[in-house]
Amino acid sequence: MTVKEAIEKTDILYPNVFSFSQKALWLQELDGKVFAEFLSNYKDSIENFSGGYTLSPEKELLIPDLFSEIYQRYLIMQFDIRDSDITRYTNSASLFNTAYLSFMNYYNRTHTVKENSINID
Repeated sequence: MTVKEAIEKTDILYPNVFSFSQKALWLQELDGKVFAEFLSNYKDSIENFSGGYTLSPEKELLIPDLFSEIYQRYLIMQFDIRDSDITRYTNSASLFNTAYLSFMNYYNRTHTVKENSINID
């Protein structure tokens, strides 16, 4: 899924007033966190992740299409918190966390973790 596709799908599901560039920055932030905190621990991970989504709407996002709803859930969560709608934010955060946990569980089952060496001096 590309940045543009994720934003267009989200806008259809949840009309909002936020700019394309702001939504692209949020997606870049999410992909950065996904890579740094999770994907970088696996053997087949991308070695040098770089964002740049505001410059390239056609850039592919990191999470596979099977779990692309994570991107919509994340954007909706950002809309809700910035609209100061705490009840909606709590619900959208819960939906995001459930979708993201499902992705992490799938990835853990289907990929090999990097071997980390520990230096003891």
